[in-house]
Amino acid sequence: MLELFDYDLNQLKTLTVLLQEKHTGRAAERLNTTQPVVSRTLAKIRKAIGDPLFIRRSHGFELTPRAERLALELPDTLQQLENLLRDDHFSAKALTGKLRIATNVLLMELYGYRIIQALKTHAPGLQLELLDFGARTSEQIITGEIDAAISFPFELKSKQLRHESLSEVNFGLICRSELKDLPDEVDLEQAAQYPIAGLIVPTFNQNQPLIEQYASWDLKLAFRSQHLGPVLQAVRQSDTLFIGLLELAQVLDPQLFRMIRVKGSFPISSARVNYIYSNSQHYSSKHHWLINLFRREFDVQNPDTDCALQTK
Repeated sequence: MLELFDYDLNQLKTLTVLLQEKHTGRAAERLNTTQPVVSRTLAKIRKAIGDPLFIRRSHGFELTPRAERLALELPDTLQQLENLLRDDHFSAKALTGKLRIATNVLLMELYGYRIIQALKTHAPGLQLELLDFGARTSEQIITGEIDAAISFPFELKSKQLRHESLSEVNFGLICRSELKDLPDEVDLEQAAQYPIAGLIVPTFNQNQPLIEQYASWDLKLAFRSQHLGPVLQAVRQSDTLFIGLLELAQVLDPQLFRMIRVKGSFPISSARVNYIYSNSQHYSSKHHWLINLFRREFDVQNPDTDCALQTK
């Protein structure tokens, strides 16, 4: 029987990230190391645990039952151990001053209200500022001008930044609820019969629309906007389809909007949402508390319906 001290805690940290990413390359990026190092660590863990942990399938890697349990329990266990060893009597209620967090327009609509409510409840002394994600966000985090970003991992890749996984979101299409011609799941050929609207997300698709990056997509891009309001109004008042997050169903009025999944080859079917902060703040109790707070809040499947968005 293996004891705790048979494990290197750094290996358990690597395992935690691997279970979240299901990809050695992406795990290596988050851990600021190389893919071979992560692969060697995984081999040692597999041998110690006596379980393959990951099974290769046609669509990628799948977790074994043992790995699924570890993915559920290991992050909180490691965080509790880290908090115990730190033992600095951290109190969220005692936090004061400004907290500046940047995020993109999609995640702002999905998570902005939850962030506001969570901090109002658990850290009422903090003055929150939610900022637009931009080209300078990486530099601003490193210099301390802003505290953190909540964003997709491929938007900020500097080795001076640290990534912690918060949740996962799924991409699809959004249409008006009265558009009955489309089923709840379509292929690209069906979607191509309708005009498409998209959001401009800095550092993600600012220079080139996502649909233009995939020549096989015969989709009609009607317009793009940096703001969600005009896009939702166009969707509400026409047959326009919007490429967005399916999780927006949690905040959009279901009497006005409907979510549609895309069958077949969709370039980015899902994406992980990360909390991104400076490596120099790695041992900050405040950041570790915020990460755990947002993980819990973002996991809520049915937030307060009073915050549902409506457009006329």
